[in-house]
Amino acid sequence: MKSLFELLYKRLYFFAIKYVKEHQVAEDIVQEAFLKLWKNWDERHNLPQIKSYLYTIIKHDCLNFLAHLRHTQKQLAQQPSIPDSESSHQWRMIEAEVIGEVKIAIEKLPPKCREIFMLSYQEEYSNQQIADILHLSLQTVKNQKSRGYRILRSMLKNALSFFL
Repeated sequence: MKSLFELLYKRLYFFAIKYVKEHQVAEDIVQEAFLKLWKNWDERHNLPQIKSYLYTIIKHDCLNFLAHLRHTQKQLAQQPSIPDSESSHQWRMIEAEVIGEVKIAIEKLPPKCREIFMLSYQEEYSNQQIADILHLSLQTVKNQKSRGYRILRSMLKNALSFFL
């Protein structure tokens, strides 16, 4: 169960945050979904069934949270909209899965390449800033980013074609 949590938590959190827009609420909803899964655990279920179960629980819990929030707020203008279309749910699920696959692939990059990639795309540093921080030449940073792209493209080729 622990490895299942580690495998799915980030993508489920990303899915929940798209609905509720609050970090702590999204974390709580995802953790509660895992508790519900644990209470109803059945060894016969495979990963796609478990993922479907968790996405469904999280979707309903997010919508319940938003409905409760709307009910308790005095000013309707401040309430978040409740996305209720099935296609919206499916796109959020696909988006969470794709981002989960990308994050897993980034973790598999060589250490220096991963570090440069994270500084560039997570911290949004420029190539020159990264070179200064890591005491590298600007060309080395560019080469490592290019190498990272090539590696990610090859790792994600099969995973992303599934979603398309």
